[in-house]
Amino acid sequence: MNVMRRQSFTLIELLVVIAIIAILAGMLLPTLTKAREKARQIQCAGNQKQVGFVLQLYLSDYKDAYPMYNMHSQSWAWGLSKAQTTNVQENKLRLGYAPSNVFKCPSVVAKAADPTAAKNSGHAIGIAYNYMVLSDTNATVRPRVIRQNRCTEPSKQFVLLETPNTETDTGTCYGYQNTSRPVRPVHGFRNLNITYADWHVESFRAANPLNPYGSVWPDSNTEAPKGFLGNCSWAYQMSDWNTKLGWCKFK
Repeated sequence: MNVMRRQSFTLIELLVVIAIIAILAGMLLPTLTKAREKARQIQCAGNQKQVGFVLQLYLSDYKDAYPMYNMHSQSWAWGLSKAQTTNVQENKLRLGYAPSNVFKCPSVVAKAADPTAAKNSGHAIGIAYNYMVLSDTNATVRPRVIRQNRCTEPSKQFVLLETPNTETDTGTCYGYQNTSRPVRPVHGFRNLNITYADWHVESFRAANPLNPYGSVWPDSNTEAPKGFLGNCSWAYQMSDWNTKLGWCKFK
């Protein structure tokens, strides 16, 4: 007589299968994380490209002048983007060149303490404006209005950079190592996107992710070494703004 034997996993076999699945998941997770971050980097570069187009429209409409960083006592991104409310006064003030979501780095939004608030903010998140040069507020030292036609090397002039800062009222960065408005690699360990004044966007690979500025200052009369942005203090920019660094190339 044939005896029917029921096929089933033993506890040991089940544990082996679970262990194999865990090992495979552990091997795939870094790859998937890296792929997701790469996708966000591409999206961020696309957003910066759109913001660059917005700035070109503004330059065209306002006699080649760059916008102030604190438009209407808010921010440059707030002033340039479309209003998200039915407030009549706000609709009149904001220029509406593009939706506010293009002024954001998806990686920084995802890592914010409140991603929903960051996503819905009318300000820039993760995309920082080189306001120390392009939005001068010291009218007694040099012209308050900074015009594109004064730029000596548009292909090397920083306009937009990335920052991990999620403060919704800034959207700006300093031209030197600073803890409150820093430039830092956002995508992966070393990569950050930069938009230049000829409106191309590049992925910059920082040699030191904790200090992408390095130690070079403009008064040393040298270019920043590969992998570093260089430092350009506010005091120096007030006296001489055509430097060998990408922060300030105007005459």
